[in-house]
Amino acid sequence: MDIKKLIALLAATSTLAACQTDDTTDPAVTDGDETEETGEDIDTQEEEAELDDDPSEVVVSDEELEPVSDEDLENAEPIEDLDQYEEFEEQDVFSPEDYDAYLISDEGGVREIIFVEEEEQVFKSIFIMEDNNLRVIDLINSEVLINDPI
Repeated sequence: MDIKKLIALLAATSTLAACQTDDTTDPAVTDGDETEETGEDIDTQEEEAELDDDPSEVVVSDEELEPVSDEDLENAEPIEDLDQYEEFEEQDVFSPEDYDAYLISDEGGVREIIFVEEEEQVFKSIFIMEDNNLRVIDLINSEVLINDPI
């Protein structure tokens, strides 16, 4: 075997060995290259790295899943015409015009609007202008309905 090939093989093996980690807490993961139960490859770090770059996978905080305070709602500006907000043109999970809308904040590139029905906060929209990302949150069920760029 050629000495250059041998050195390249050793370098590749050393690099791959250095990239492996043993910090998993999954009992199904063994020291081998596959899990015994499922046969799936353990080496999914590249796939996970690709998911981290996806803007629609932005994590929504617990605070965003909760209604705004009564004080913030009282200080909010009522919205009479939702047509001035382009983020609602493309979404189809709810009809914003069916609710009373209040502009909670529109600063720092983030616009937060609360939708109220019979004095109960029903939906919250968070529009991030930098990446045109719209989040629509169902406040009754505390679930994210939309978290996508528009």
